[in-house]
Order: sequence, then structure tokens, then C-alpha cells
Amino acid sequence: MKIPNFFLVGAAKAGTTAAHVYLYQHPEVYMSFLKEPKYLSISANRFPHNGPGDRKVDDGIVKSMEEYLNLFKDAGDEKVIGESSADYLYFHNTVIPRMKSLSPGAKILIMLRNPVERAYTSYRHMVMDERETLSFENALRREEERMKANYEFIWFYKDAGFYYKQVRHYIESFGKENVKICIYDDFAADSMAVMKDIFRFLDVDEGFDPNTAVRYNVGP
Repeated sequence: MKIPNFFLVGAAKAGTTAAHVYLYQHPEVYMSFLKEPKYLSISANRFPHNGPGDRKVDDGIVKSMEEYLNLFKDAGDEKVIGESSADYLYFHNTVIPRMKSLSPGAKILIMLRNPVERAYTSYRHMVMDERETLSFENALRREEERMKANYEFIWFYKDAGFYYKQVRHYIESFGKENVKICIYDDFAADSMAVMKDIFRFLDVDEGFDPNTAVRYNVGP
């Protein structure tokens, strides 16, 4: 039975999709083909969610341990076995105990972005997805109401950007040496250099050059 020993935990709209794809290319890294399984955060959520389009998102979430471990069943002798779920950072209080129980020595990658830019990019993503109909200003005003109405976390444009407690909890739980923090601006400016740094953190061949020519989930 293959158990993940690496987690890319967020933040959402901070380059996690591109990083996941680049990690997936590395011969010493096995990343779940499914990005955003969200299995370790399911107990932090009340299903079904009630925002526009949320039920479709709910349908794609992995909800059983058997289904979750099946994501890694084809892993071979790769040094790193991992998955990426961008809500793990936000739901740290629920996720970390489950993650520690499953993989106590895991390595954690956190990608952070200017909270204001991240919030607006997340908003624009929802507008382009035809789920968000409010102006950005009005959406921020309605955020607390949406949280109480059990919208999915991607709607929490402002609340998802309070990183300090989230990051501190991961560092305190897994140790500073096992938590890598990358900044979105650095990643956007030179994704190859940042990936090399991540490969060093994971103790895999940093000489491998992922194909970083394609941009993923690019937004304003």
C-alpha cells in the first residue's frame, strides 16, 4: 500500500496547478493524477455545499480512504509520492491531525501570493466560470453571509488570505525543515529556478528540467 509523503497544500490561486504539473513530470516524484482530491479536508466541510456550481465541485471530491489510496496505487519506486489540494492550507485545523496520522514525516509545500491579488484572481476565476455574478466589492461584503450559508471555500476571497496561523500550524506540526514556502511572484518570474529549489527540498534530482513553457490557470 502506497502512502503519500508529500503534500502541496495551497494557497489557492498561487501557482499550485502549475507546480503540480511540473512535479508530476519528475521521474522521482509520483503525483496523484487527480489534483484537488481534498480527502483530508472532508470533515471540515458540510456536504452538499450551497453556492452556485458547488454541487459539481462536491462530486469530484474523494470521500473514502480506499478511493484516496487508490490515487497512489500505481506508484513504483519514486522517492516522493504526493498530492495537491489547495484547501488544505485553509482547513489546517482539520487537515493537519489527519495528515500527521497518515504520514507523520511528510514534507509540505506552501505557495503564497499577495492576499489582495490572490483574492481578486480567485474572484475573476469565479466570474469566468459563470458562478459569480456580484461585483468584487459586493462579493466581499457578502462573504460572511456566504460562509454561514455553507458555500464552498473557493468563495472566501478574503478569508482564505489570512496565512499566518495556517503556515505557523504546519511548521509547528511538521517541523521547519519539512515545510517549504514559495512566493508566487518568484514562481511567476522564474518558475524553473523555483522548481529546482523545490526539488532540492524534496531531495530529488534538481538537474531535471520540467517543461515550464505552458502556463496554467493564468488570471489577472
